[in-house]
Amino acid sequence: MELTERALRRFVPNKRRVRRGNDVQILCDGEAAFPSMMTAVEQAKTSIMAEFYIWRGDRVGWQFADALIARSRAGVHVQAIYDAWGCVDVDPLIFDTMREEGIACIQYRPIAPWRPRWGFFRRNHRKMLIVDEQIGYVGGINLAQAYAPRASGGEDWKDFAVRVEGPVVNDMTRLFRHTWDRTRPQNEPTKKKTVVVPATSHQSNGNTSVALISNNEFGQRYLIRRNYIHAINQATHRIVIANAYFLPDRAIRRALYRARKRGVAVTVLVPGDSDVKLVKWATNHLYGRCLRRGIRIFEYQGSMLHAKTAVIDESWTTIGSYNLDHQSLRYNLEVNLTILDQEQGTAMANHLSVLLAQAIEITVENVRNRTWMQRLRYWLTFQIRKLL
Repeated sequence: MELTERALRRFVPNKRRVRRGNDVQILCDGEAAFPSMMTAVEQAKTSIMAEFYIWRGDRVGWQFADALIARSRAGVHVQAIYDAWGCVDVDPLIFDTMREEGIACIQYRPIAPWRPRWGFFRRNHRKMLIVDEQIGYVGGINLAQAYAPRASGGEDWKDFAVRVEGPVVNDMTRLFRHTWDRTRPQNEPTKKKTVVVPATSHQSNGNTSVALISNNEFGQRYLIRRNYIHAINQATHRIVIANAYFLPDRAIRRALYRARKRGVAVTVLVPGDSDVKLVKWATNHLYGRCLRRGIRIFEYQGSMLHAKTAVIDESWTTIGSYNLDHQSLRYNLEVNLTILDQEQGTAMANHLSVLLAQAIEITVENVRNRTWMQRLRYWLTFQIRKLL
C-alpha cells in the first residue's frame, strides 16, 4: 500500500526526489537477482547500461559479459563501467573481450599513482543495471560467483537488489550518464548522444513511490547519510538495519540512541564472519556502547552477509550499495533506492526476519567476557576505522 501524503512528508525531506507510479520487486541474493537481470539483458532492444564495483572473471561475470556481447552484436548500444580497485585482481581479458566486441567499456579511476589527483580512495562502489531505459536494478550485489547459491558453485552471499520499472528509471539513467561523461577519456567519442528523457515518458502498472538517493564526487557527498538520519529521527516503533560493514559515524549513532530513548526498537544485523576482518574487529568495539543503550545486535551465521539495507516502521526501506562506514560516507560513489510503501516495507522486514532467525544475539555478557587481547585488537582497529 502506497504511503499517504503525510507519510511521504514524514520520511522524505525533499519530495522532489520522490517518483510515483513505479513497479518494484525486491530480489534476495544472486539466486533471484541474477536470473532476473539476465532475462532483462537478453530481452534488451535499444540500450544497456551496467555499472558495477566488482565484475569478476568467473562463471557469473562471463555469463553477463557473453550476454552483453550477444546484445551488442544484435545492435543494442551497451555501456559498462567497472571500478579499477574493485577489479584489481580480475583478469582484464573479460573487459578486453567486451571492448573488442563493440561494447563501450571503461574503467573508473585506474590505479595510476603517477597521475596527479588520481584518487586511490575515491571508488565507484555502485551496483546498477539499466535496460532500454525502462527497467532498472539497484542493490549491493556485484557480478560475481560468490553471490550465487552453493548448488551452482557459489558461496551464497546474502544481499539484496531491487528491480524497478517506472519514472525513477529516468533518474537512474541520468545518474549513469553523468558518471559516464565524467569518466570516459576526453578523446573517446560517445556512440550515442546523451539525451535527458522526460520523467513522464516511462509508464508502468505500479503504484509505489520511490526515490533514488545518490552522491557524486564533488556534490551531495552526505546526501545518503542525511536521508538515513532523517528517517531514523522519524521512527516511532521499529528500526532494523542489516549492514555488511557497520561503522556508522557519530551522527548516525546518536540518531539511533535518540530513537531508543523514544522507545523505538532498534535491531542491527551484521556478519558473523566478515570478508574484511579489520572492519569486523572495529565493529566489535561498538558493541558495548550500543548494547548499553538498548540496541540489539545480531551476527548472521553461515555465509557472508553483504547487505546494505534498512527498514523503518515497515514504511521506509532503503536498499543499495551504501555501507554505514567512512568509505561510503566520504569517498565512494554510492546509490540507494528508498521505497516508500508499507507492503514493500513489510516484505523487506520479513526477509530480514529470516536472516535474523539464522543469527545469534550478542549480549552484554559476551562483551564482558572478551580477553584483554581481543579488547585491544578491537580498540586499535576502531581507531583506524576511517582508513578501512
